Amino acid sequence: MREGEPGEDLSRVGLGRDVTPLRRPEPVPVPKLVWTPGQWQRVRHGVRALSMDEKWDAYLEGDQLTLHRSWTGRGIFRVTVAENPDGWRPVAALVESDPELYRRGGDESESAFLELFLRAWYMDDSRPEMWDRYQELRRAEEAPAKETRAAGKENDQ
Repeated sequence: MREGEPGEDLSRVGLGRDVTPLRRPEPVPVPKLVWTPGQWQRVRHGVRALSMDEKWDAYLEGDQLTLHRSWTGRGIFRVTVAENPDGWRPVAALVESDPELYRRGGDESESAFLELFLRAWYMDDSRPEMWDRYQELRRAEEAPAKETRAAGKENDQ
C-alpha cells in the first residue's frame, strides 16, 4: 500500500489468535469526550502496536471499542460508543478486574487512564495534566494500602 491510500481497519481477527476478551469486566465511569468526524475515523481504523515500546492495541467491532495489551493480547478495556448530534462518544466503559490478568486501580483512576489513552490516540491530546491527574489518583489509592501493610507488620512484631 502506498502512502495516502486507505488501509484496512484493524479487527480482532487481524490481531491474531492470542487476543482474548475481558474475563471479569467491571464498569468504570465513562470518559467525557466527543470525537470529531476525523477523530472517529481514527477510532474506526484502530491502533496496532508497531514496536515493543508500544503496549496497546485497539479495534472497533460494531459499537464496541476494545483495548488489548499488545504483548499478551489480553483485553483490558471495552468501551461502548454511540453517535450523538455532536459526534461519536463513549457511553459505557468496562475494565478487566481479574487480578491474575490486570492490576486494576479504583474506578476513578481507571477512568482517568482510559480517558488519557482515548484522548492521546484519537484526539492528539496528550496534555501533561491528564497524566498528572491519573498519577495523583493512583497515589491516593495506594496510600491506604501501604498504611494497612505497615500496620500489619507492626502487629506481627
